[in-house]
Amino acid sequence: MQEILNWGIEFIKSVQAVVPNWMMNFTKVFTHLGGQVFYLALIPIFFWCFDEKKGFRIAWTVLFSGSINEILKNALKIPRPYILDSSVGGHATEPSYSTPSGHSQGAAVFWGSVFTAFGKKMKIFFRVLCIVLPTFLIGFSRIVLGVHYPTDVLFGWFLGFAIVFVVVVLWDNIAIKFNKIHRAIKIPIVFAISYILNMLNMTDVSMSAALFGLSTGYILLKEFGGFDAKEGSLAQKILRAILGLPIVIVFYFGLKIIFPNKESELYQLFRLIRYVIIGFLGSFVIPKLFIALKIAKSIEEKNV
Repeated sequence: MQEILNWGIEFIKSVQAVVPNWMMNFTKVFTHLGGQVFYLALIPIFFWCFDEKKGFRIAWTVLFSGSINEILKNALKIPRPYILDSSVGGHATEPSYSTPSGHSQGAAVFWGSVFTAFGKKMKIFFRVLCIVLPTFLIGFSRIVLGVHYPTDVLFGWFLGFAIVFVVVVLWDNIAIKFNKIHRAIKIPIVFAISYILNMLNMTDVSMSAALFGLSTGYILLKEFGGFDAKEGSLAQKILRAILGLPIVIVFYFGLKIIFPNKESELYQLFRLIRYVIIGFLGSFVIPKLFIALKIAKSIEEKNV
């Protein structure tokens, strides 16, 4: 393992030696496109404005993948390149372990999920290009910035695309069986999945907590009238995004300010609560608000 890490460090230093300063700043832009805030802003658009079923699948896959990534990082406990070797230029800092790359895995999962859900009408060349290009640039940016070994990025890509493949293959069959279960049983099942993910990684419960909030909200949304994202004019869909995103952002950052910080013993508990709220807000409260404001319809209204 040490030989692989040493090779990775030399690879990073050789890349950094030939990358000009202007490109270094460029890579920082791409690395932000693989961050949590970017997905927080973009995923709800698919759920609220395009197709709630496909949007939920994308959100669920991204959150599940994020939980798996954190579990593996804490199991492998591989230090970041700039920590292992101070001669590596650490142009960004990260509090977690290194392997696998969360940005690379997240990019593969997000773009892979989006284009398996919405890119079927595109020609295969453009579909592959739209998946590969942002995924490659985000992964490469992590190497250039010195926060990941090349093997981290490759592992992240492989794991991300593998998760997308498994979800695409299994999702419809599981959904059919799950929909036949009473909601009184559905929510405990979702809780059990989130609880297991939490137990496997107690250092960061954010992804599994958001997964529980998202899933619970969507279950209740379907039980109480449903929500049809595809219905509505372009103006109504734009209005949904304009109204919904600020609410999510205010709660995301507002609760972060109000709740105990990292120095508190209650930090992880309130972090869990915060992400449950965010997930539930996006999948239940805000869609219901759209319906109340007459800028969206429930499934029941559509079928009348």
